[in-house]
Amino acid sequence: MSIIGKTDVVAEAVAACLENELSVAVVKSNVARTVDVLALGTTAGRAAKSQMLDAALAGQNLSIATTDVTTVPGEAFVEPTWVLGLVLSPFKAEVGAHANRLTPSAARTGIVDTLLRTSTGVVGLNSNSWALAAAGEVLLRGLDRPRILVLGTGGTTHSALLGLARAHPDAELFVSGRRPEATCRLAERYGVTAVAPADTAEVEPSVVINATTWGETDESEASPFGFPAGELFAPGRILFDLNNRHSALQIQALAAGCAVMSGTLMQRITHACRAAGAAWALDQQAKGE
Repeated sequence: MSIIGKTDVVAEAVAACLENELSVAVVKSNVARTVDVLALGTTAGRAAKSQMLDAALAGQNLSIATTDVTTVPGEAFVEPTWVLGLVLSPFKAEVGAHANRLTPSAARTGIVDTLLRTSTGVVGLNSNSWALAAAGEVLLRGLDRPRILVLGTGGTTHSALLGLARAHPDAELFVSGRRPEATCRLAERYGVTAVAPADTAEVEPSVVINATTWGETDESEASPFGFPAGELFAPGRILFDLNNRHSALQIQALAAGCAVMSGTLMQRITHACRAAGAAWALDQQAKGE
């Protein structure tokens, strides 16, 4: 997928996601409809109130009717009434077991960030891989054979490695995490190079992607960052911090002369994929499918 030169990055990414994951085209309904939303995760309440989610739904002529916030995955599937499920940390890896089917990227990664309930069951969707690839392509435009270091071993890292390989087949990809076994499993699964946190500076990455939860909240920044940020950041390098806020890590990278992107564009694209998916799910329900 190439979005360089395209005028609407979000729309192009959504179209690619729906075509490849659900085998459908994006069709906006002219009829205003409401959607019941499930928000699953430790920060799910905040995600469900996102202005970006509201805007994405409005773009599909949708609005939220009710919101069910929970941190117990099993409860969400007992007599569900929701149509759209927002899946956040730490449940992206386990919630797929509750779905009736997984889309290709969800099956490849084992990671589900969105649930869509139709008349015939629940579909587990991975939209993050498409969102990250599209946002990353904007950020990495013009870089030849970038050396990309992904920090973290959680669900978002799976999506990041899949999306980056899809959008940048010429890139050299590295992954590092505080859990050596998890890091090695990721490296083997996606065919990338595993690096110990203490050795990450030796990679001399042109791009650093923070896929950890460090920086997600003020509280998360109270503990030390698990990687030598001072050695990773240098003039001309890029930090792509997937957290959707102005974090201390971003401030440090800017001071070191790095170009910086937060997770905002990626989140916009994720929500737009979710909204288009919700519209599809409502259409499927209307047809009894």
